[in-house]
Amino acid sequence: MPRILYIQYTNPGGYPPLEHSSRILAEAGWKVLFLGTGSFGANALDFPAHSRIRTRRMPFCRAGWLQKLHYLAYCCWVLGVAMVWRPSWVYASDPLSCPIALALSWMLGVKLLYHEHDSPETDTAGRFSRFILHTRRWLAGRVAVCVLPNRGRAQEFVAQVGPSPEIACVWNCPSKADIASVARAAPAHEIVLAYHGSIGPALLPPAAIEALALLPESVRLVVTGYETVGTRGYVKHL
Repeated sequence: MPRILYIQYTNPGGYPPLEHSSRILAEAGWKVLFLGTGSFGANALDFPAHSRIRTRRMPFCRAGWLQKLHYLAYCCWVLGVAMVWRPSWVYASDPLSCPIALALSWMLGVKLLYHEHDSPETDTAGRFSRFILHTRRWLAGRVAVCVLPNRGRAQEFVAQVGPSPEIACVWNCPSKADIASVARAAPAHEIVLAYHGSIGPALLPPAAIEALALLPESVRLVVTGYETVGTRGYVKHL
């Protein structure tokens, strides 16, 4: 039975693409293991139970010098689990997972997939941040495929890291199961717009509410998500 290890230095339960892709693989007979952490705002989120999907998480640690030790402990933990579990694929899905995925490709010779949900800041001056960006570029040259959420982000990614073996654009769309309850609850004459994900001005701007006010009352917006560390209070603002 093939095995795939998902690694991300956050709570994987806050990322619907991870839920969707892991369930597709599990239904196809793969064993799936997630190694993540807690996260502010989305700590309670988790995937629906599945016999072939397991999730293990380290506790959340706030920003500061303790977090750097926490990250180092997370790296050692993932490397140790991977050495024992022996996955055939590693699915890295945030920049902070790049150093670990790179190390696993050297140590175990596993195949790599890199899925970047949120692009990192590239004009940072910090030494650690520059190291993460370097490993991101090195990893892009070793993976089987890099996944980006749209064509614009894919072009920006290639400009930053150089040519990669393969770039795939996969939109972050809800599955039919995700919106089934919303669709069932809506009267026949209503049009329901569904948003899911982190709630902040970059993804759900006030202009969306202003546009909604211009539409007929039969058009309704349902928002399912959470505030992040940088967007606390934004739901109340909306």
